Amino acid sequence: MHPEVISDEPGKCPKCGMFLVERRVSGAASHGHEGHEGHEGHEGHEGHEGHEGHEKSSAVSTQAEKAHHQSDAVTSAETSASYVCPMHPEVTSDTPGSCPKCGMDLVPQAEAGEHVHHGHHAEPATEPTGPYTCPMHPEVTSDTPGSCPKCGMDLVPQAEAGEHAHHEHGHHAEPAAEPKGPYICPMHPEVTSDTPGSCPKCGMDLVPQAEAGKHADHGHGHHAEPATEPTGPYTCPMHPDVASDTPGSCPKCGMDLVQQAEAGKHAHGGHGGHKHHKDMPAQEGQGEHAAHGAHEQQDAHGAHHGHTGHGAAPDIPGIEPHFMSMVELTEGKPVSPDGLVMEWIDAPFGPFFPGLPGGLHLDLTLDGDSVAGTAVRGMKMAALPSGVALEDFADHLADAVPLSPVAMRELACRAAEKATGQTAPKDTLAARAAAVERERIASHLNWLAGLARQAGLAPLGLRAAAMEHRVRTAKADEVAEQATSITSLLYGALNRSLMGPKLTGIGTLQGASEGPVARAADHASDARHGDGVYDELGFEPITQDEGDAMARLRQRCAEIGQSLDLISAAGATAMPEMPRATGDGHGTATLETPRGPATLHLTLKGGTVASAHLKTPFSDLAAHVPDLIKQMELADALTAIASLDLDPWSATQ
Repeated sequence: MHPEVISDEPGKCPKCGMFLVERRVSGAASHGHEGHEGHEGHEGHEGHEGHEGHEKSSAVSTQAEKAHHQSDAVTSAETSASYVCPMHPEVTSDTPGSCPKCGMDLVPQAEAGEHVHHGHHAEPATEPTGPYTCPMHPEVTSDTPGSCPKCGMDLVPQAEAGEHAHHEHGHHAEPAAEPKGPYICPMHPEVTSDTPGSCPKCGMDLVPQAEAGKHADHGHGHHAEPATEPTGPYTCPMHPDVASDTPGSCPKCGMDLVQQAEAGKHAHGGHGGHKHHKDMPAQEGQGEHAAHGAHEQQDAHGAHHGHTGHGAAPDIPGIEPHFMSMVELTEGKPVSPDGLVMEWIDAPFGPFFPGLPGGLHLDLTLDGDSVAGTAVRGMKMAALPSGVALEDFADHLADAVPLSPVAMRELACRAAEKATGQTAPKDTLAARAAAVERERIASHLNWLAGLARQAGLAPLGLRAAAMEHRVRTAKADEVAEQATSITSLLYGALNRSLMGPKLTGIGTLQGASEGPVARAADHASDARHGDGVYDELGFEPITQDEGDAMARLRQRCAEIGQSLDLISAAGATAMPEMPRATGDGHGTATLETPRGPATLHLTLKGGTVASAHLKTPFSDLAAHVPDLIKQMELADALTAIASLDLDPWSATQ
């Protein structure tokens, strides 16, 4: 199959894998014919040298001689044992068999000659000589046999390659001439080269510039002018505002820039009078005969200008019709700190989202998986009542702030006592303070349960929730009985769980001025400090240093332990009871709730509440959220917000 493959030893062809066979150039056609004169005058061969279209005169005379002397030919064939393929005379063998090229049976060389011109002698196969060329790519040449690097076909002698052009016409084919540059891409005429190769844009083989021009007027009898080297300025077909003096790519969509003159044209149909549609981008890669397939598209536009040579839309290789790049989709969008531009989306969370306080609304603007903007809203708190009896006001305030009902009752009692000038005994005040601390323990445990669930630590969350349920209404001695279990739970949360790796470094906040969040950042702000009742119980503020979510966990665990000590020091717990009043007055009180200080302004007239105003820690703490989680990944942002323990029920009045 590949006669150019030659080896001194048996083996397989490296190209097709067939076994190599012994190669001999038979001389049977010329043996044993000495003394046969008058060869030129043999019957059927008059005027052999002048026979048009036959180059192998020696083969004709030799074959005729074989036909005349069959016995000599048979004897010669038996002696040399030479067999040949009728279709491929260069294939010979000493034994019968099949042609490795076409599969035909090999025949004795004497018979094979009869297949060629009916009585003429076949010339023995000769070793082809170079130069060699590819039948499909004549620009590929080589001094030795081989394969075409473009299509893989076997290279053939240049003389044989030329025979394809005039096959069966009786003329001698001229050898293929070596094509000369410059070379050009048929689809992208701006791509030129001095040597053969491939187009870097579409991968097509470059062709001589003279051949490329023939594509433009195919079938119309016109000669296309050879392509010329394009010159600037260049522009983008999709973004005409992009201009450049040199070729390149569009910085917006990545398309190849084209000449400005081409950008406003359509492909022509080669009909003589060329007209152009206004403001239409050029169809890159389409010659004039490519525009003949656009008739159906033109009918939809109705503006043909007298011929059907225009396409309806740009045909850009590799780009789907109506394609819009990410550059266009994100045009005008803000740029993230990392330099990426992505489409922003608004994502609401709440009012019931696992791990966040019930009633909290978050409106997050997401830039990919990062938070670009935040809006925090709480529940609208019911208006504080006016015109109600003073002794009923504490119940109304506790209902308005359901996450801290005991603290709201104590706050109402303290404001009412100041408005009426009354005070309770010290042991009663201590027991009321112990009830507030019991609620602080329950509130911090409830916060821990929610944070653990959000962190994926369900067992820890279940234990914390169960402990919170047992403590919330327990008496002082019952709380003391649970102290060991509570301490063990807190130790496990801090040291034996995955809370540390999940919270460390998340949501660091140094700007808070009050509550556990501020104390976790080493700000010793606590409304209990300097309070006479708490001073009697031996209270001292506790702080942490880091200010991140893990520091807030340590702070609340420390406050739970501190509250256990305060309850033990008080010895009892008691629910606050409102004093009775008949006159007018005004009182203001501040109390450290589980989430920070709350302040109540209370005005009495004739023993009834004329007006009341409550300020809670929610608004000051929520104001830090947008800056706290800006450009933070969504999962970390939700964890940071949960660690603040916001109370959305006390947001506004």
